[in-house]
Amino acid sequence: MPRTHWAAFSGTAAVAALALVLAGCSAGTPTVDPTSPEAVGVTYMDTATGECAAPPAEGVDYDGAVAYLDAIAAPVTGLLTDKKLPDPISPDTLVIYLDNATAYSALLSQFISEAVTAAGGTYQAVNTGLDAESINAAMNSVVTLDPDIIITFGTDLTFWQDQYQALVDGGTAIVYAGNGNATDFGLNQTFGTTEASEVNGAVLAAGAIVYTCGTAKNFVYYPAPEIVASVDMLSSYESFINEHVPGATVRSVDISIADSDPAGKIVSDLQAHPETEFCSPTADQFQIGLHDKAQLAGITNDKCFGGISLPANFAQIVDGTQPAGFAYDTAIQSWQAVDEGLRKLQGVFEDYDIFELTHLVAGIITLQNIDRVDVATGVYSALPDYQDLYLTLWNAK
Repeated sequence: MPRTHWAAFSGTAAVAALALVLAGCSAGTPTVDPTSPEAVGVTYMDTATGECAAPPAEGVDYDGAVAYLDAIAAPVTGLLTDKKLPDPISPDTLVIYLDNATAYSALLSQFISEAVTAAGGTYQAVNTGLDAESINAAMNSVVTLDPDIIITFGTDLTFWQDQYQALVDGGTAIVYAGNGNATDFGLNQTFGTTEASEVNGAVLAAGAIVYTCGTAKNFVYYPAPEIVASVDMLSSYESFINEHVPGATVRSVDISIADSDPAGKIVSDLQAHPETEFCSPTADQFQIGLHDKAQLAGITNDKCFGGISLPANFAQIVDGTQPAGFAYDTAIQSWQAVDEGLRKLQGVFEDYDIFELTHLVAGIITLQNIDRVDVATGVYSALPDYQDLYLTLWNAK
């Protein structure tokens, strides 16, 4: 994403803006709530051009927010390392993926299977479910399979501690992603652990500052209580906002991922808090359909930037009702998890720089670079030749 800057609008944009001002004056009464963002003068970026019609407010570290967002948005030029594995992968190397039966997990399973097969190993998925009883039963069966590597993106280790110890004692390498409690069990930070959630929270905060041109002071974050990472993301979001925007206010309101109308919940919250200038949902899916609901409710502060966007979010970027999206390359995320497992198995794994790990798979999508995403499917390709690069590292080509 090109570096943003502020510039005065001209031509038809200026005419349109003037017409709105004159219309408001001729009505004789305010056309917006006097406490709303529109009334107090917040400026929203024109994300089609990356331009702002006003400079940042005094004291706001707008350049710092831009730099952070730009660092994540910069195109990926390679993998995290160029160090090859010491040995090729043996065909009897068994990699088990713990599938918790969610739609996202099924997608990860597909890509992990492709990676393991391409590397020359053996792949098996085990359905763990989501509740403690089913996880414990599934992990009993996993122990009997004596896997070389286990990969999970969300099966909480709290529910399989005994099996974990047995597996580790047997030499199994564990890739434990998607859980905030990794360090509680002596495991490293990776995708979806605490440090990764902190990066994601900071990305959303930087976006909130950048897409309001550094002019906003009032923000709201919408955690999903079922997503443990929301706690770490909220804390990081608050810290980043407070460090870059003196005197800012950050509210938080829980919205369940199982809620039948999350966009409606956002509208109700924004109606109750017209001073709110930007919102940041943990899950970008919360704002699907938000603009239409906001128009019906007569509010204008429905500007949001959330985590892990879906196809409908990218469609909203195209039609101008959403400023930006946060895309993840699920394929590279999966292949990197396999790389982590293989390196642990061969004793050469090195801890990640979590910001760089996030940058490997994440992309900030606006109208300026929407061509990086297949809008219909939501597929984002961070590094088109990733398969050849990984297979070279794994001595598989």
